[in-house]
Amino acid sequence: MDRQRTQCSNLVAEIYLSRLRENIELVLEHVPSGVQVMGVVKADGYGHGATPIARVLAECGISYLAVSDVGEALALRAAGVKSPILLLADTSFERVEEVVAHALTAAVSDLGFAEALSHTAGHLGRRACVHLNVDTGMGRFGMEPRHVLRLLKKLQELPNIIVEGIFSHLSTTYRDDPESDRYNAQQVKIFNDLLTDVDKAGLLPKMVHIGNSPALLAFPQSVASGYYNTLRIGTLFFGYEERPCSWDTDPEPIAEVWTKILTVRDLPVGRSISYDQMFHTQRDSRIAVLPIGYSHGLHRDLSNCGEVLVNGKRAPIVGKICLAQTMIDVTGIEGIKSGTQVTLVGRDLSACEEGRKIDRETWELLLPLLQRSERRYIL
Repeated sequence: MDRQRTQCSNLVAEIYLSRLRENIELVLEHVPSGVQVMGVVKADGYGHGATPIARVLAECGISYLAVSDVGEALALRAAGVKSPILLLADTSFERVEEVVAHALTAAVSDLGFAEALSHTAGHLGRRACVHLNVDTGMGRFGMEPRHVLRLLKKLQELPNIIVEGIFSHLSTTYRDDPESDRYNAQQVKIFNDLLTDVDKAGLLPKMVHIGNSPALLAFPQSVASGYYNTLRIGTLFFGYEERPCSWDTDPEPIAEVWTKILTVRDLPVGRSISYDQMFHTQRDSRIAVLPIGYSHGLHRDLSNCGEVLVNGKRAPIVGKICLAQTMIDVTGIEGIKSGTQVTLVGRDLSACEEGRKIDRETWELLLPLLQRSERRYIL
């Protein structure tokens, strides 16, 4: 069992690495020539397991990785992953030595942190690689655009610092509506204007990136051309389109998360199911009980509206999802018994689809399930 995860023996995630390879090939077909792809494996590879995912990415020619923080990067290094790794979030001063010692690429947005990196790198006889993070409207990390030129000039003067890249983060690429698209366009324009000034000053780093998976789907011409020669891709590799996709072939979810029916009950019409009497049977019904609930990562908002897949057919979740159990209506589905396998999310029941029912993003549903699953890798 992974030390950082709490597995549930009642919950299994089968990770199909062949599907991952196919998704990578599909994505790369839609990336313009000359644009580098950075594989995002933050949050333990979005719950799929960062190390095995990173190894497949490397096999498929994706040689640069991105994670959230130092801890995630060190786990990859401990597993023998030697690819360059960008830390997308700010790093605390206490971890500067680890960044340098393990050849991690730090996101920088202030001079003080860069000076600490430079000093530590000199002490260790190394050089520290950095990407300058610019806040164009996310409001989370990054430097205000008006200060970037001054910082870039300072960074060039620091010994032991390599300014490899400059990047920003779009905040509304996941949403498909005019207002969100206007905000995306505004962020891109702010960054474009800044990059023009940086280029004129002769300070443009070799890697420039703002685009992610949904941006590649929705407006590739804005994030994979001109100054932009790098894309950060994560969710598409795992098989999820968080924007409408016009590609001839769709990526497929690489994870099948399933459990098995604990028990089956035949209940009469009018019977209340689960807490708070949220659901009453409208007919004589066959109700199956699953041995997992919201403590195992199944989002409770799916109560009375989510679905699962049983013997190739959809079965609705009925009643309120409990701490450790969930009830489904299997009336009319043949072959139901204790031990029958039930798919919670997968190729034929997308977490994107389930998330839209309750206005939740894909990873709000899928990540908790994967984090609590027993992972099995299938080549």
